[in-house]
This record gives sequence, C-alpha cells and structure tokens, in this order.
Amino acid sequence: MAQSTKLPCPHCGSDAAGFTLMHSYLHPPGAPHPPGLRCFMQCGVCGEAIIAAYPALDQVKAWASGQQIVLSVGLKPFSVWPEA
Repeated sequence: MAQSTKLPCPHCGSDAAGFTLMHSYLHPPGAPHPPGLRCFMQCGVCGEAIIAAYPALDQVKAWASGQQIVLSVGLKPFSVWPEA
C-alpha cells in the first residue's frame, strides 16, 4: 500500500480527496524557499497531480520514506501547487 493523505483537490474540487505520494524530495534550507519536503502526489478522485510542500518534521519524513502509510490530516502542507 502506498503512502497517502487527504487534501482539497484544485482540479476536481473535492474537499478531502485521498492523495497518493508518487515522489518526494528533501529541499535544503536556503532563500527564497523554506526547507522541507516537496511531495508530488496524485488525486484518487480525478488522477491529476499536485506538488505539496511540507515542513521537514520527523513524522513527515517517516511518511515520505514509507515507514508510515497515512499522514495525519493534522499535518498540513505550508503550500500546494496549483492552489485549491
């Protein structure tokens, strides 16, 4: 089972679509972007993709590495592209 979380989808308009993690990248600290994980995810409703930027917390890193299957809905990304 792949890692997943629930977020609003900017493509289909679903308020709490299940998104599957396709790829993640640990972005290093440095201006102008904050450090953290950039996550490429696919919507389970419409199949379209988003990029979500999460803080580099241990829970997020464990989820991105596959140690945790579901990311808590309480851990929100600090930005999503495209915006919902």
